[in-house]
Amino acid sequence: MSAMRHPLGLLRLLLLLGVALAVAVLLAACGSGSSEPTDEEGRELLERVLLTVEDVPAGLQPGGSVFTTNEEAAEAADNPNTELSRFEIWGRNLGYRAVFVPGPDASPGLAVGVEAEATLFGDSAGARFWFDDRVAQARAQLDAAQAGNAGALTDMEVTEIDAQVIAPNAYWIRTSGFETEEPVSLRVDNQVLFLVAEVAVFLRVDVVVQGVSDRTFFATEFVQLAQLMHERLTAEFAAGDP
Repeated sequence: MSAMRHPLGLLRLLLLLGVALAVAVLLAACGSGSSEPTDEEGRELLERVLLTVEDVPAGLQPGGSVFTTNEEAAEAADNPNTELSRFEIWGRNLGYRAVFVPGPDASPGLAVGVEAEATLFGDSAGARFWFDDRVAQARAQLDAAQAGNAGALTDMEVTEIDAQVIAPNAYWIRTSGFETEEPVSLRVDNQVLFLVAEVAVFLRVDVVVQGVSDRTFFATEFVQLAQLMHERLTAEFAAGDP
């Protein structure tokens, strides 16, 4: 990574997958933890359905992947004990996250970051509780962002997008705007939550591009990645219990 050269810079890329926008932080917290990963079948299932470097746009390389625990996720919450109790009530069993970042062959003038996570619950009801909770929080942040229009970008827009093209049970939010530093670049951050049976998915594709003003930029690629994970999960559960 230290040898990578890219016009938009590694530090800016890290911001893509970090803390630049409040709405992004909220949705990214959706799958931060899970129960102790002792179920080998669950681990194998999540590895099969999650995105790999072969799935993501050309020029990206793995930025790390990890299985996480409920305890680790709860530590980052304002009230760890309350958060841990919620995880246990929902029956979260296992979470698996992967991040992809620009490699040496990334296109000049374009930085893409991809973060994907799948979380396995004990049943579909638990996954639904998690989904409803995260959507409610995201909508509260959406309302606050739209009212204040505050953030790290100029001309920032936060929009709820119809997610039926991705999955019947899905919630899609897009944050876009223009970075203030030179050269001026458009930033588009698409995030979606969706459910298939007892698995909940979070996908984020964050893009910084020069010379573009269309806020739907890279939306097709984002939808294709989400659909790919949805198709894999649907196939897994259509074949019977994983």
